[in-house]
Amino acid sequence: MSLIKVLALTLGANVPSSRFRVRKLIGDFSEFNISIDEKPAKYGSYPPLGIKNRLKWLPLALSDSYSRVAKSNCYDLCILQKPLISKMLSFEPFIKIPYIFDIDDAIHLNMHKKFIEYIAVRAEHIVCGNQYLAEYYSKFNDVTILPTAVDVNYFKPLEQEIIKENDEVIIGWSGSSSGYMYLYLIESYLKVILNKYPNVRLKIISDLPPNFKNIPNNKLEYVQWSQFNEVRELQSIDIGLMPLSYNQWSLGKCSYKMLTYMSSSLPVVVSNVGMNSEVFHGDSAGYVVNNDESWIEALSSLIENKKLRVSKGTEGRRVIINNYSNKQIVPQYADLMKRILN
Repeated sequence: MSLIKVLALTLGANVPSSRFRVRKLIGDFSEFNISIDEKPAKYGSYPPLGIKNRLKWLPLALSDSYSRVAKSNCYDLCILQKPLISKMLSFEPFIKIPYIFDIDDAIHLNMHKKFIEYIAVRAEHIVCGNQYLAEYYSKFNDVTILPTAVDVNYFKPLEQEIIKENDEVIIGWSGSSSGYMYLYLIESYLKVILNKYPNVRLKIISDLPPNFKNIPNNKLEYVQWSQFNEVRELQSIDIGLMPLSYNQWSLGKCSYKMLTYMSSSLPVVVSNVGMNSEVFHGDSAGYVVNNDESWIEALSSLIENKKLRVSKGTEGRRVIINNYSNKQIVPQYADLMKRILN
């Protein structure tokens, strides 16, 4: 088959889902004779805070969206990563080539049903990041579940010879500050753990510092996230956290935070919500817990047993390599693209 030229209309240069669901996979797709040209939203797909800022932003965002869509006729296929502009229908009807609607969040909760249905029905196919999203969008079109692929050569564990030898244990959380609401849900349990174990610290890797009410400063380390330090900082953690609340939005989460922890050979403690529960069964790679004192029990068992941390971390990486790595997901996505165009 001749070279397939794909236009990827993504949410922005610094948006994690654009980076991991599209940008970091471009090289992998080239192995399947697929060329992906990403056109990220120049002004972002999400409106800024404040009415004045939004009034300035919207005309620029609309103009940029039209410009990106106007280029689509030069390609064979389009990947439309969520709507061009958050919560509204804009120039999606002007996409004349077949397009895949790629979704990794419960955007239907924040968007008018008629708008999301219009985009979904017109798509050639819909790709969803998890089962919950697939169940919703299957009402409108054919759906394939493709989790966000993890580059296991990028998110990887420390080399054995440089693993720290002291007895300090670092519990870590990495992500956008918009997710702090989930972390605050377990603050009281983290406080118990930090008070109980003198050798334990909490590390937060994010764009802004957290605002805990009960975590002592001497037990907390904040590191500003960047693409240049994200791997190194994850490698410095001993246990990865992913708390979530029990609601429809959390069910739409695709657990990428958890997947990167596991790819880095970190044992995880995560909320028993949505895809978190699907990634592994039982406690092979860590613990899936309810949002109660189970957090204390799970963290205590890992803190007190280094061999357990190592074994669960090793198993977690095996799960990622076998089920969620770029080497597993990209061939499936490439095959889908070729079937659409045949």
